[in-house]
Amino acid sequence: MSDFKKIDPASYTDWSKASWAQKTAQVMAEKVPEGTVVETIMADGHVETEKTAGKNGGYKVTNPSGEQYLVDPAKFESRYDQVGENTFAPKFDPVRVVSLSESVSFIAPWGEEMRIKSGGVLVKGSGDNDIYGIQPEEFSQTYSIISQQGAPKPDSTPKNDM
Repeated sequence: MSDFKKIDPASYTDWSKASWAQKTAQVMAEKVPEGTVVETIMADGHVETEKTAGKNGGYKVTNPSGEQYLVDPAKFESRYDQVGENTFAPKFDPVRVVSLSESVSFIAPWGEEMRIKSGGVLVKGSGDNDIYGIQPEEFSQTYSIISQQGAPKPDSTPKNDM
C-alpha cells in the first residue's frame, strides 16, 4: 500500500486552480440511526475513512461501484432527490475539485482520518472546512468535470431561448 503524506487540505491546495465537477451517478441510500458506524472501504480493500451517525442519524449511501459512506441527513437531503424506493439522483450542486499527484491523508470534516490515493481528488464543499476526498476510480465513475481549472462556477440558471 502507498505511503500517505499527512496534509492540511485547506493550506495544501490552491483552490483558485480548481475545476468544477458535478456528481452524475445515482446512489442507493437508507436512513440509519444515531451511533451507526460506516467504514468506507474501496473495491481494492483500501480503507478510506469511517464515520459515526450523530444524534439525527444519517444516510448510508452506496455508490454504483459498491463504495459506502455516511452522510448527515440535512446534507444528504439538500444534495439528492428520491427517484425510487431507495434510489436517489444528485441535484445540480457543483463542487470544486483538485486532482492529487500524491497519496495524502488528513482529518476529514467529521473528525476521522481520510486517506486518498494519488489520482484522486480533494473536494471543497460549501464551507471553508468542508474538504474531503474521493478516490480516483470512484470519482471517474460518479462525477463529471463541468468546468476546467480556474473557470468560474457554472451558471445553473435555466436559459430561456424564447
